[in-house]
Amino acid sequence: MQRSMVVMRHCGVLRSPRRTLYTLTFLSVFSLANSVHAQWYSRLALHGEIGAVGHLGVSQREVLSQTAGVAGAGRVSLQIIGPLALQIGAGSQHFPSQRGGGQLTTVGGGLQLSGLVAGWVRPWGDAQLNAAFSGGLVRPSFEVGLGVEFNVFSALSVGPYLRYTHVVASESELGDALLLGGGLRFSLRIPAQSSPSTPQDADLDGVDDAHDQCPAEPAGPTPDAQRAGCPAQDRDHDGTRDDLDQCPEEPAGAHPDPQRAGCPLPDRDHDGYPDASDFCPDLPEGREGVPDRPGCPAVARDTDGDGVADSEDLCPRVAVGPRPDPTRAGCPQLADRDGDSVADLVDACPDEVGVPGRNPRRNGCPRSRRFSVEGSEDWVSDPVFFTVGNPRVQTRSVRTVRAALQALGEMPQLRRIRVEGHADERGTPERNMELSVARARNVYDWLIAHGIDAARLTFEGRGDRQPMFRDHTSEAWSMNRRVEFHITEFAETPAPPR
Repeated sequence: MQRSMVVMRHCGVLRSPRRTLYTLTFLSVFSLANSVHAQWYSRLALHGEIGAVGHLGVSQREVLSQTAGVAGAGRVSLQIIGPLALQIGAGSQHFPSQRGGGQLTTVGGGLQLSGLVAGWVRPWGDAQLNAAFSGGLVRPSFEVGLGVEFNVFSALSVGPYLRYTHVVASESELGDALLLGGGLRFSLRIPAQSSPSTPQDADLDGVDDAHDQCPAEPAGPTPDAQRAGCPAQDRDHDGTRDDLDQCPEEPAGAHPDPQRAGCPLPDRDHDGYPDASDFCPDLPEGREGVPDRPGCPAVARDTDGDGVADSEDLCPRVAVGPRPDPTRAGCPQLADRDGDSVADLVDACPDEVGVPGRNPRRNGCPRSRRFSVEGSEDWVSDPVFFTVGNPRVQTRSVRTVRAALQALGEMPQLRRIRVEGHADERGTPERNMELSVARARNVYDWLIAHGIDAARLTFEGRGDRQPMFRDHTSEAWSMNRRVEFHITEFAETPAPPR
């Protein structure tokens, strides 16, 4: 007994095995009490070890003839914070020898680190301070273990381990005992039980949060059919749901279109006046408007600088000059002998009543002369005019198409003709291009159907890019909706018959 007390004082770490066990037991109970509300039993684990052990110290092997033996241990761990757990345990090691064998029993506690990887692999490591009992003596000792376990079931895991044990001896003994062992370790755990919980519904819309795609936003009176728990979308915030809104990116505004749900009335100049009530639909009103002309700016555009606003000027690119025309606002009074509204200065037929035209050789000439060719000029007839938004030829232009058919039949020197379609400025560029191609194709197909060789004809659309007149008036638009014939290959001598 006296020798044991000397050993304990020499160590300075373990003064009483009982005190150490009491301390570890108190810490375990305290941790357990703090874990009551978190299913403490799921943090508890029982561990068993069985394997072989051997002496590393020379004294034990040579003097005591103890080289290898068997080892077993039992431990209890309680997880306290994350992967860290408190551990208490006891182990026994038996060494057979010619002198009758030896027995070492350790009891103590410490800490364990472990964590689950990939759901089924659990590496671990522990360190423990012990009281070692052997031959009626009590010595201080410590041990360190490492290993890995594999889940066999949710409650059972098994795997190999290695453990180093160091028993501190007094100066009068053979020396410290150094032991290294290894074997198989198994652990038992009680899985945590998932208790049923009341479904949460943070936005109180009747759809629980687990299934609510908008958990912080109530579904409201018009829920979205595609997204559970979400209100119907209204991206432009005009009160019309996107699934019913024909303009989901544009608010209906103060002037909604009765024909298109969720859309504003058309307003080309974006001045707040719908085109139907805007006196200047292509000019924004600006900061100051004209009281008796809603939608018009106080200072209207005047391209020719003659004091007559373009919106009222029938000749917006020709100044009125010193002699204004009393019958045409903004136009100069020019000589017009035949009275066809084409001034003699630009009238190709000044003594015959005609119509305005883009071709300077036909401008102001009567429609009776539908088709004429002089040399290889690329303008070969009056334009063919069309109705609004339609590839159908107007009645007034049927005679022009028939005249072109007659000329192509009588003049084989017209080797190739391009049928070229045009549209006015109204509508989108894509729609205008589509319409101009359809108009050219309509005339092209008609000529082929009436006997013209398809090899002599081509067709194409130019959209609204080449207007005959640039005025923003119904008269100019009617003249710009047209098809023209252009010579692309001309021969002075007729081509030989095929």
